[in-house]
Amino acid sequence: MHRFNNKTILVKGASSGIGRSCAIRLAEEGAHLILVGRQEETLRAVVPDCNPHVLVCDLEKEVEVQQLVVRLKQEGTAITGWLLAAGVHALRPLLLESPGSLHDMLATNVF
Repeated sequence: MHRFNNKTILVKGASSGIGRSCAIRLAEEGAHLILVGRQEETLRAVVPDCNPHVLVCDLEKEVEVQQLVVRLKQEGTAITGWLLAAGVHALRPLLLESPGSLHDMLATNVF
């Protein structure tokens, strides 16, 4: 059963981990994929047989995210769904966190 036939899903953080695993499964289910991440070659290798639309973007850089949105609008891409799996983290005591590092983590992981 191909539950995602004729559906376009944008996968943020598709290069590795949960995002990669989900992209593979979505491709198996028939989805047309837009894969977003920092490394084009790595993204293309995730599901090479389904010819994904690959967009290189460093999601920690607001300017690049804004350019990504503009590009998607210009292309007129109708996106059926989003899978937001990009993530950054720091493994250190909370008392050592700065407002700037917390903002960066939330900006990438949540927004």
